[in-house]
Amino acid sequence: DLAAIYGPVHAALPGGLTPHTSYRELAAPAVLAAMRRHHADAIGPWLSAMLERRALPAGSAVPAQLTGRVHPLLADARAAGLGVHVYTLRAEPRFRVADVDGTPLSMQDEISRALDAGATGFFTDHADLGVASRDAWIARQRGD
Repeated sequence: DLAAIYGPVHAALPGGLTPHTSYRELAAPAVLAAMRRHHADAIGPWLSAMLERRALPAGSAVPAQLTGRVHPLLADARAAGLGVHVYTLRAEPRFRVADVDGTPLSMQDEISRALDAGATGFFTDHADLGVASRDAWIARQRGD
């Protein structure tokens, strides 16, 4: 019984929580606030859904380019008091993207873009690069 398990979330959804509830419905500010109040400290959305991108033609240096648009879910979740831990940052060329201006980004650059946009954490398959990127971002924020 979804209502018994997820009572506050169920109550925050018009029509309640059903097997047909969409992710869009779960991303509504009232639902995010209910999640925070009752059972979640953070959400873990896909990075590509938060830092929106467009596919580039085959043969491009990287497969996609950032559009400059940040999905409103990131700000809505943060406004509800939730952390946002995006997934998954990878260093291999086939997972890289270009910045809005077309400059190819390293994984470290993309981590900076995600943190600048409001992400509070991230998942990566390259822990050493992730930790170094986080530390460099924090140092820049402090003006070190």
